Amino acid sequence: MQTNIQPTSLYYILFYFVLILLFTFFYVYVAFDPQQQADLIRKQGGFIPGIRPGPPTERYFAHILNRITVPGALFLASVAVIPSILMHEWHLTKFPYYGTTLLISVGWH
Repeated sequence: MQTNIQPTSLYYILFYFVLILLFTFFYVYVAFDPQQQADLIRKQGGFIPGIRPGPPTERYFAHILNRITVPGALFLASVAVIPSILMHEWHLTKFPYYGTTLLISVGWH
């Protein structure tokens, strides 16, 4: 059981990958609420050509948001777990930089 909580354990890597996917979707839907944005555009008299104001605009935003978020979430999760996968394959146990460290350091620059 002790080996399952190591960053190089395949259970850990899979769980970490799924958590990153879930939290990416959670963050995107908190930061950009399709219903709120559709309502805001409607109240300001704007519209998206070919899309009716109200619920159709909300569905359109949700569809576009999913199409953008899926590849982004997969990319983030992949970048985060690739170092752990390589460490597992190469049997490395002492490496100070995991995928999250890489994401944070790149995000600062």
